[in-house]
Amino acid sequence: MRWLESKETINPVLFVSVKRYSFMKILIIAESTARQTFRQPLLFLIGGLAGLMIFFFPYITLFTFGQSEQLNMMREMGLSTITIAGLLFTIFASTLAITEDLERKSALTLLCKPVYRFEFIIGKFLGISFSIFCVFAFLTTLLLGTLWLTETAIALGATLKGETGSVFDIPKDFYGYISRYAPPILKGVVLSYFMILLLNAISIAGATRLPMLPNLGMCLLIFLAGNFSSFLFEMVAKSAVGDLKAIQDYSIFTLLWEYPLVGIARIFYAIIPNLENFNISNAVGYGLYVSPKYILLTLAYGITYTAIALLTALVSFEHRELM
Repeated sequence: MRWLESKETINPVLFVSVKRYSFMKILIIAESTARQTFRQPLLFLIGGLAGLMIFFFPYITLFTFGQSEQLNMMREMGLSTITIAGLLFTIFASTLAITEDLERKSALTLLCKPVYRFEFIIGKFLGISFSIFCVFAFLTTLLLGTLWLTETAIALGATLKGETGSVFDIPKDFYGYISRYAPPILKGVVLSYFMILLLNAISIAGATRLPMLPNLGMCLLIFLAGNFSSFLFEMVAKSAVGDLKAIQDYSIFTLLWEYPLVGIARIFYAIIPNLENFNISNAVGYGLYVSPKYILLTLAYGITYTAIALLTALVSFEHRELM
């Protein structure tokens, strides 16, 4: 790669200056990418539709049994809606940001200037990641506001009826509500955000080689496979073996020799990121405790896969001919 080819002795002061200059170029590309992303009508449509769904959740969940169940479903559905909106947003944003630049030759024009390819890829990733952060911040704020208004309405109705109970004991101001009830929801939002960042890196890696539609299909397939990987592996293993305990101590080579189909499924299970770990919407919805250790381990897992996907994108783009 071009940034690793030089074998000459480098002056430390010059090295720091070059790195600072490279960082500034990455930030400029990231800012340009974020502006380009926010100018796409399709992406505004995705965020707008997700916002409308969240706003109308109190009416969608009226069929539930009891007000507590309604609030639980609103939290769970809200987190799921934010995740799906983030998924669609990042797939379209990364595809448009990379594929369109390559097809319109604007990437070639940019790379003719003193811009390395790794700066281009990292800048695109950071710009799209910032756009996703803005979408998540908007939808999360809207979800918390909708929950606060709904619980305030429930509490007001209970007061008028002379009812009391901890479920109606909520702060009167929005800031107090966020301080008290937002942390569990924010745990789920943070995990969902890092899952979307992982898919963003995968989508960028695919966009360096694939046209728009195949890249969209690949990302959606990885999302589905990653969320159902455990279920799919268990289904294949049970159909071939019957008892999973019988093969739990088998190495991958033993599985490939005795149960080839299970061995292949085990390889795909190891390669495809397990996105189920990032989904705690059920726990958030029903107020179940999620330990900080689990959050940190899942974040480390996501960051590792994101780094691998970005490195794949860098290598793929470095060896691509731009004409």
